[in-house]
Amino acid sequence: MNRTVFCTFDHRDLADISIGRLKSEVPGVLSVSYVDDGYGGIHENSGYTNTAAAFNLFPAFGTAGYSNAAVRPSRPVTLKIVCNENSQQRVVSKLINLHAYRIVST
Repeated sequence: MNRTVFCTFDHRDLADISIGRLKSEVPGVLSVSYVDDGYGGIHENSGYTNTAAAFNLFPAFGTAGYSNAAVRPSRPVTLKIVCNENSQQRVVSKLINLHAYRIVST
């Protein structure tokens, strides 16, 4: 049976790095997605997709949209991690080591 773990990181860059480390170091992670991210990003096995840029939700200084993630303001992001039941405790432990907070495991 699959389990879900929610956690929060201080900013998106830290979350992106942590997702890569989590997926590479903990077996049984099935998917990771952003829950409350206004940029519409999602991490799956196929890679990262930014739908906000496609809809021009964040225009910047005369351009059609943000072409570089570096110009976006930094804010906390919440992740939803789906994993195998056997991997749940390892995922939580790894998230603690990666400086996640508000970790809720269901």
